[in-house]
Formats: sequence, structure tokens, C-alpha cells
Amino acid sequence: MPSLNCLKCVGIGCCVAIAAILVTGIVLSQEPQVGPTYPEPASPAEIDELVELAVEHRRANQWYDDRPVEDIRAEVRNGLIENEDFCQTMHSKDSYEFCSISIGVNVLREWRTLRKGMRSSKWTAETNFQRRYMKFDKAADYFPPNNPTRWKEVVDALHDQEGKETWGTKVHDQTHAKTNFRGERGTWHVERVGPFIHKGADEWHHLWFDSFKDLRMPGPGHVGSWLQGSLMAIVQEDGEIIGYPPAHMHHFHLYGEDALAPIAPWVHFLGTETHGDASCEQAGLGALCYMQ
Repeated sequence: MPSLNCLKCVGIGCCVAIAAILVTGIVLSQEPQVGPTYPEPASPAEIDELVELAVEHRRANQWYDDRPVEDIRAEVRNGLIENEDFCQTMHSKDSYEFCSISIGVNVLREWRTLRKGMRSSKWTAETNFQRRYMKFDKAADYFPPNNPTRWKEVVDALHDQEGKETWGTKVHDQTHAKTNFRGERGTWHVERVGPFIHKGADEWHHLWFDSFKDLRMPGPGHVGSWLQGSLMAIVQEDGEIIGYPPAHMHHFHLYGEDALAPIAPWVHFLGTETHGDASCEQAGLGALCYMQ
């Protein structure tokens, strides 16, 4: 598996002022997954528990929905059942596994593990870390032609190593924290950076930081680790995912350095990403479906 390098986050659009923390988490396993993550179907009691997690997420993001909580709970439950019924129509067990862990019961099981781990595990934090951050008051200033060097800045940030001036600065007021804990599919490694204050309107935020340094090793020592899942999102202080609405994440991408590649291109996209429109329906699981 490639050693993990930098996380890129572009574009947080929002209609209200928020203090957002960027979180990125990945699941690594030393054994390939050959069977289902959750071999047993969820019991009625577990379904009730999972629905409450989704309702809590829904109410944290859609505080303006003043309907009785019983109506919201019924809507969330119906959306979950509809998704899971769709997954059950898949043509193979592997297809069902992929579907349910993306939009069904199993994505809520994964969220339960991740949220519990983030809230109960010990975090280590630092403030003297290098990050590359740009903020634009309006979208027109982020995109060409108003910002003609944008793509060059992106390429420079991707290929330059930490420590170079092009990688930004260590003089800022953000904190970088990290933790890890066991989950059903392996070990979750989670890092967060923030807070970033967003005042709404047409603001855009562009961030790079060097992530998962503790997981790096020279080749071929990295061979034999499997990337099983990921989450990249902006969250509240308690770890609750901030969905769309109220915040739109244009894209988060995770890149890696291939320790076995002697020459370029040794930096490449790992396939772990989040786009703001990639959530489930707000009537159902919402931004919890940012999990992969």
C-alpha cells in the first residue's frame, strides 16, 4: 500500500457562519477482507439504535426542521429501509456488501464505530505543523482567470515536500490532532485540523496538509496493508459530520507516495475522496454516506 501523504480540501460553501474542523480517517488492515464485515443481519433493537444515530445527525444539520422528532425518525427509518431493500436486490454477496456499507445499515454500523472511537480515544495534538491554506471571499477569485496561477499552485503543493516554502507556513492558529482505534474492518487512523471559520456567502477555502506521517515506511515494508475504508469531511467539535446543507465541500482528495516508485509519478490519487453532493438524501442518512 502506498504511504499516505497530503490531504487536499477545496471549497466550503455555506449559508451560515460555522467553525469547521477538517477530519480525515482511514481503515487499515493487515489481512485482506475475504468475508462480509457484518455477517449477521441487524436485529430490530440494533436498527432502532442505528436510526437514532441518523436522527441525531439529521437534527444537528437541519436544525431548522421543526417537525416533531417522531416524524423525522419515521422518515429516516423509511429511507434506511428503502436503501437496504435496494441493496438486497444486488446480484451477489459482494455487491450487497458494497451497497450496504455505502448507503444502508452497514454504513451506520461503521459510523457508530468511528464516532465512538473519535469521542472516547486519546488524541495527541500539535500546533507547530505546516499547512497550506488560502481563503477567498468569492468564488470568482478562486477560479481562473482571476486566479491564473491556481493550477500551478496545486501542482506545486502536490509534488513539493513538506518544509519547502511553497508548502505554506507553520505560523497559524490551527491545531493538528490524531488518534487511532480498532474497528470491525481494521484500525481506524483519524486526523483532524482546525478550526476554520466560515462566514457564509461566497467564501472558498483551499487547504493542504501532510497527513498520516506515522504510517509511512520505505518499501517494501508497506506491502501487506490494505486500505479498507475512509471518511473525509468537515465536522463539529464533537465529531458530528457537517453535511450539505449547511456546508458544501467542493472536494476532499487523499494522495499517496508510492514507496516503490523510483521516479515520478510517485504521488498519485488513492481513490479516497469526498464531494459535497455525494451524500445520501437528506430525508435519510445525509452526509453519513460520505463514508466509503
